[in-house]
Amino acid sequence: MVSFVERGTTGDGGRSIGTVRFASMMKAWVSIPGWRVVGALGIGVLVLAGAAFVAVQYATASSLGGVMPAEGSVVDTSEVVVSVNLPGFEPGAAEVEMLVDAEPVPAEALEQVAGGVRAQVRLRDGAHWVRVTVVSGNIFSRRMVSQWEFTVDTTPPSVTLREHGPTVYFVASAARLDLVFREPVEATLEFDGTEVALEGEGSERSAGFEVGPGKHQIRVTAVDRAGHTTVKNWTAWADFTAPKVTEVTWPEATWDEPAAGLVVEVEDDQPEGIDFAMLIDGAPADFTRLPVPENESARRFVVDTAELSEGEHTIEYQVTDRGGRTQGRAETILVDSTETFGAREMGLGARGRDVTELQKVLTRKGLLTGDPSGTFDEPTAAALVGYKSGKGLDSTPTLDRETLVSLLGAIRIDISERRLYLYDGDEVVKTYPVAVGVSRYPTPKGDFHIISKVYHPSWTPPPSPWAAGLKPVPAGPGNPLGTRWMGLSVPHVGIHGTYASGSIGSAASHGCIRMYIRDVEQLFEMVYVGTPVQIVP
Repeated sequence: MVSFVERGTTGDGGRSIGTVRFASMMKAWVSIPGWRVVGALGIGVLVLAGAAFVAVQYATASSLGGVMPAEGSVVDTSEVVVSVNLPGFEPGAAEVEMLVDAEPVPAEALEQVAGGVRAQVRLRDGAHWVRVTVVSGNIFSRRMVSQWEFTVDTTPPSVTLREHGPTVYFVASAARLDLVFREPVEATLEFDGTEVALEGEGSERSAGFEVGPGKHQIRVTAVDRAGHTTVKNWTAWADFTAPKVTEVTWPEATWDEPAAGLVVEVEDDQPEGIDFAMLIDGAPADFTRLPVPENESARRFVVDTAELSEGEHTIEYQVTDRGGRTQGRAETILVDSTETFGAREMGLGARGRDVTELQKVLTRKGLLTGDPSGTFDEPTAAALVGYKSGKGLDSTPTLDRETLVSLLGAIRIDISERRLYLYDGDEVVKTYPVAVGVSRYPTPKGDFHIISKVYHPSWTPPPSPWAAGLKPVPAGPGNPLGTRWMGLSVPHVGIHGTYASGSIGSAASHGCIRMYIRDVEQLFEMVYVGTPVQIVP
């Protein structure tokens, strides 16, 4: 703390200086000839007046006293009362200025009382300084200045363990912990209830000790200079053996089914502590954690991949033991479960006749050039994304149901109305009368798609009681299928023409949808293999 007083002091030295000066002045007057008699009387008066003046000045002089908060102290509140004691000070008897961090305290906030001045200020955490200046007309305390520093700390100390998260893992019996604090503190470390000696000082400490396998508890207590206390607890696991992974069920790199059940078994000396994660195309996959049989060291994880689109997918899993050791595998697989266009969603890497049909459609629409390759490659993906962007669909290179309907259109058959509607997006572009199945052989209801298109089909009797004993009929007049056949993704049911035009508009078929010859030939040219078909009651 820095304090000083100008023109006088607070001790006897201040009095003696004033007295000596006054006495010297009186002696000079007495030594003048002719004035000795009159001077004696005047001197007496002056001596008395001077003495009275000095006495008053001395009696009303103030001095510097203690300050608050104390020099170098730490306070634990942001609302700080700053004051300096001024023995002998009276409010209004002097000009007072208080600076806090170089900013003047407003006069209305500065409280002057007998014997001192004070103010309440709001301060942020950190170091601060105060300077109080008192200026008066008193010869013994003309100008007094007091300056000091202190620290505000309202925040409890932070405690972290370097290189560790919420759970601490040890992979060797020789353990070490490095503690980091926000500020200098007094700290203690307990491991499983026993205090461990800490090395270092200030805001960083460390400790080394031996641990055994299994679960442990860590407790750190830190107290800062303001008296704030922070206590933090960690759970620690010591695991010295790496896990061993066995893929119990794992299909080949090419899957002929859209979904698979994957089973991964993990052996470890602490199997209940194994963490498992699987990603399919970067997204977390659901899995079932089977319980650990008693006295066994293995744990199994079962993953149902759910249905995957045709094409390439990435499958990645990772197992982590309590020691933080990891094992895993990442693989690219190909799902090739169908050749029927429209039967499943498809994306990059898909191959087969379904891809060929998609490429034909994109070529007809002027979005793709060249002969179909049967592989969903980058040019195919770019053409599909270009189409989807133009239609306001998402920009992923995936042929999903929404894109399929937009790309191919859709058919809706209303059994009760006996009508077929052809859609381009949400717009009906054509409507035709049809015949549907009789009550004994009804037309199936649900969502289907066209799986085949045949010019001038021949007819083969289906495996149904009503067709027993019937013979195949070649293409031509009198064929039950007329001149066109569009098979649906339900056995032995399709959209076809009929020479029995009088049946149109009624329930007359064995489940198929009949159309006038001219209508079916027109529709045949407007739809594709894969076109969605919805049949409603």
